[in-house]
Amino acid sequence: MKHLRHEGVGSMMTRTRWLGLLVGAMLLLPAAARGQDYNVGAPSWEFPIPTMWGDKDEGYYFAAEALFFRINNPVRSQILAVRGFWDTSGDISGRGELVDALDAGGNVIQQLFSQNGPPGAFIGSKQAALSSNEVGRDKFEPGFRITGGYRFRNGIAVEGSIWYLNEVQNTAGAGIVPPGSTGFAGPGVGRNNASSFLSAPFFNFTPDFAGPAQDVVSNIYPNPVINGTGVPLSPAQIALITQFGGIPVAAYGIWNGAEDMTLEFVQRAWNAEVNCRLPVNQTDCDRTYVIAGARVMNIWERFSFRTVDLDINSNPSPLNTATYYNTWENQLYGAQVGMGYEYYIGQGFSWSVEGRVGLFLDYRKTQIQVERGDVDPFTERDDVGLSPFFQGGAFVWWYPLEGVQMRAGYEFQGIFNVRRSEQPVSFDLGKLDATYKDMFLRFDGFSAGIAFIF
Repeated sequence: MKHLRHEGVGSMMTRTRWLGLLVGAMLLLPAAARGQDYNVGAPSWEFPIPTMWGDKDEGYYFAAEALFFRINNPVRSQILAVRGFWDTSGDISGRGELVDALDAGGNVIQQLFSQNGPPGAFIGSKQAALSSNEVGRDKFEPGFRITGGYRFRNGIAVEGSIWYLNEVQNTAGAGIVPPGSTGFAGPGVGRNNASSFLSAPFFNFTPDFAGPAQDVVSNIYPNPVINGTGVPLSPAQIALITQFGGIPVAAYGIWNGAEDMTLEFVQRAWNAEVNCRLPVNQTDCDRTYVIAGARVMNIWERFSFRTVDLDINSNPSPLNTATYYNTWENQLYGAQVGMGYEYYIGQGFSWSVEGRVGLFLDYRKTQIQVERGDVDPFTERDDVGLSPFFQGGAFVWWYPLEGVQMRAGYEFQGIFNVRRSEQPVSFDLGKLDATYKDMFLRFDGFSAGIAFIF
């Protein structure tokens, strides 16, 4: 019995000892240990912007990005101007016997030809002076993209964005000093400075574009020649021959015997879209998502060819200045789908790739206009087509703070069947009908920006 009672007392003492250890352990444990009741308190310091932190995983977000994109240039080689001019009526460059031009005192001031030359003859080197591909370069231009949206707790995000590129400009020109005139290889100004003039082969234009009445100097005797002797000159004719060496006449057409020609090619582009981003799979290290939405894009391109034809005294006039415009615009409306993947590297950095495909309804407008002072004939056309497109990008991300993201990367976008022009000038001004093609349009370049989630 004593033995049993002793065993009982020992068991009681053992239970009491374990109970004390259990109570002590409970006093040392945190007051609550259930995950669903755990709340993150405010951090010990806060960045002075109201971005999300802690367990808040939904809210509005806003992003601003700088862009450095280029648009491929469709303009290819087309000879637009040559050096020299056309003697349209044969009144400029004569032939036959030489006739003495006498002043009032009977002194010889110049010898001039007795007969007109052949109509349509070209005078000068006919060396190419200006080609359309001189404004056919691809150029990077800055722009911006603004994005705003809302991310739901389940990971779905709805966003809208718009981007805009600065106007792309390419210019080229030709003047009165050709190669060879200042020590460079080439034919120089030629006989009687004929190659200092510029001419473009426009035809079928109205008298509104005739140009100056006194444009170049004729070497033909202005009065009838009888038996090798010219009818005496008037005082006005004597003054002109004394000053210029001949009688100033017209080289018919603003584009014939001009002094200055300038090309310009301008490109403008903007894009707006609304998308929904849906998570497909997400782990601690990576995530995959799909994207779908609607999109509108506008690409506007214009080629201009400006010609200034000075008179014999080098005076400009709006009536002797003509600008040829060829404008084409693609207004694109469509839908897109795509997929993206992001992988977390560590230390707040990740990389991602994204691809999209879609289809645009392309409303294409073309316009050709020739402007001269108060005269501007033009023609317009429009039609509709389908333009498939694809887009891809590769990016590096940095998450320096909760609710703050930074991204930089490279983007590429291609659109098929876009209405453009490789040879933008139609020299037949009676039709004003340039050649257009459904071509490939490309955007590519770099982007970098920052986003805030609120």
